[in-house]
Amino acid sequence: MSESPDRSAIDRILDEAVKLFAAGGFAGVSMNDLATAAQVSKANIFHHFANKDDLYLAALKHAAADFPKELAELTRSAPTLAERIRLFVIWHSRRLREREPQTRLLLRELFGEGQHGPEIAREIFGDARQRLLELVATGQASGELRADVEPAVLALTLVAVDVFGFLAAPTLRAIPDMAFGADGCLLAERVSDLILHGALVRDLPAETSGVVA
Repeated sequence: MSESPDRSAIDRILDEAVKLFAAGGFAGVSMNDLATAAQVSKANIFHHFANKDDLYLAALKHAAADFPKELAELTRSAPTLAERIRLFVIWHSRRLREREPQTRLLLRELFGEGQHGPEIAREIFGDARQRLLELVATGQASGELRADVEPAVLALTLVAVDVFGFLAAPTLRAIPDMAFGADGCLLAERVSDLILHGALVRDLPAETSGVVA
């Protein structure tokens, strides 16, 4: 079945809104700009969206819409927690780079540069946050992950390193011993290994672990 003209117009409007808001922010985009980019009339935009605020919120939701579903499918595809975490970090890092307009728009909200406040950010990122927390909780329930690990800390770490690598890629490429950070997949592999296996040598001798014999 072919897509309805109305649905196609909404998709075009939202796709172009994501690109324009990502580049110029809420204040930097006019409805005329959007109508031109989406090849629709301003009247058509206001037929689907009550005002610019309504459109901006819809664009944010559009940018993040498939994240929870894709994350759920991804985590179900791997048999162990270690593999699920590794796949998530790699997938998330690649996603940030392949969907750059969506990433930059969402980061505006995440860093408080957008039009809306924290309550909107919670609405936009709520499902993705819940999926990540469930991933950690499942690992704890199965005994694969330490019970004393705080799920929110691990979830934040998984996301934060990918985001830093995305934002700092041009600088990282210029620093020889950190250039790997600009490569999303390479960074993801190393970060997931560090998270899963830690940095400390296991079974440290008493004299190096601070235990007095």
